[in-house]
Amino acid sequence: CRREQARPMGGPPVVPVSVVKATEESVPTELRVVGTVEASAIVQVKSQIAGELVRTGFTEGQNVAKGDLLFAIDPRPYEEALRQAQANVERDRAQIAQAEAALARDSASAKYADSDAALQTELQKGGLASRSQADQSRTNADVSHASAQATQAGIESARAALSSDLAAVDRAKLDLSYCEIRAPISGRTGNLLVHAGNLVKVNDVPLVVIHQIAPVFVNFS
Repeated sequence: CRREQARPMGGPPVVPVSVVKATEESVPTELRVVGTVEASAIVQVKSQIAGELVRTGFTEGQNVAKGDLLFAIDPRPYEEALRQAQANVERDRAQIAQAEAALARDSASAKYADSDAALQTELQKGGLASRSQADQSRTNADVSHASAQATQAGIESARAALSSDLAAVDRAKLDLSYCEIRAPISGRTGNLLVHAGNLVKVNDVPLVVIHQIAPVFVNFS
């Protein structure tokens, strides 16, 4: 018996391959998680004055731009308050002009009284006028100066009243501007919470809520 010589077997089958040049590239990484989309800003629009809501300038769910008219409040009471404040300013200015004219008159009278008092004093020293005449002239001069000082005090009081009434005019103009409620930010409006015809109060319930969605926030774990 002898061992039979092993016959050579054929090699493995040929497998076709593709060859490309290796390059460096960025590949996307995808993560699938549960997240929440939130507005980047949320503003509750409220009224800064009291009055009747007469008009709305948008529809629910509408996108609005910053400065767009949202609500209109009845402006008539605030227009009347502005007219009254402006009338008070004109009255104060007229009083100041009248007081300044009176001051000019009193100053001239005081100047004449001083001159007359000085003359009577010299005449009294020379024996050409009585002492009572000189005293009366000095008294008249003192009265004229006191009257001028009182008129000057009245002018200062009128100027203070004018400053107060000018501030009242500015306040009335500000209140009148609040009759138009405009969008403080750009975004999407929510539900209309107060409808036209209702009375609104200062800083009371929100009239509408605006959500800013450009840009928008996405929160996830």
